Amino acid sequence: MGYSVTEAAALHLMKHLALPVGSKICVNAVVPGLLLTDWGKKYGETAIEWLNQKAILKHETDLEDCANVNWQRIQP
Repeated sequence: MGYSVTEAAALHLMKHLALPVGSKICVNAVVPGLLLTDWGKKYGETAIEWLNQKAILKHETDLEDCANVNWQRIQP
């Protein structure tokens, strides 16, 4: 539950930062949900599949996905 609360807080902060300054700067956040690390794999296939169905992209996120998103965000 701790990660869910942290993720919700990050999204809330991003949205409320974007409201006053969104017309001047871009405000983004990367909050991937379940990552397929050794820790994430401990959920088991059934739980991972259930989470995938709830996810917008319909698949789990790996560390390379997160790295690529952050790399693209810092490119000019």
